[in-house]
Amino acid sequence: MKKYRIFFKPEAKTDIDTLYFYIAGELMSLKIADNYIEGIIEKIESLIFTVEIYAINHLEYIQKLYGPGARTIIYNIEN
Repeated sequence: MKKYRIFFKPEAKTDIDTLYFYIAGELMSLKIADNYIEGIIEKIESLIFTVEIYAINHLEYIQKLYGPGARTIIYNIEN
């Protein structure tokens, strides 16, 4: 089984923090914020072994931003 390395760009960390504070502050739910962010991070970390199961995103602006091998994953709280 091929193993990949995962890196969080500083912008990604900022986005995750912003999402957390939005859920916790604006929506007034610390528990949901904790669970949602924990789930997102687990999903991203699972890419170490599962990245190839996700489809390559062929949208031009995604490829321009992230390169031709950029893949799309979908996360919701039930995952």
